[in-house]
Amino acid sequence: ALDALCGKLGYESRSKLVRMAVRALEAEYGQIEALEGRKAAVLVARHAKTQEARVTDVTHEFHDIVTATMHCQGDTDCSEVIVVEGGAGRIVELYGRLKAKKGVKGVLVSVM
Repeated sequence: ALDALCGKLGYESRSKLVRMAVRALEAEYGQIEALEGRKAAVLVARHAKTQEARVTDVTHEFHDIVTATMHCQGDTDCSEVIVVEGGAGRIVELYGRLKAKKGVKGVLVSVM
């Protein structure tokens, strides 16, 4: 899979691809971690259909900041759209918990 991705993206080696991926992840997390104060945000978590309960359990743990959720069903994966408002630290914590959950394939966040 790495070799195919290297070819598609034009990287000369897998190690170069991995270094760039790590830098992108560091930059993404750095932006999230730098949030301060009270914020509103939308998170979108893509997960395997079989993992919906795990994502729902996490959102219930953050009931103090989650204001709305919407489940979107796809052919093989699903997405949860999660609207939040609250302290930046809690939003960052929710983001991290979702990213770490087994079966979660990705989490996007948009801060308003």
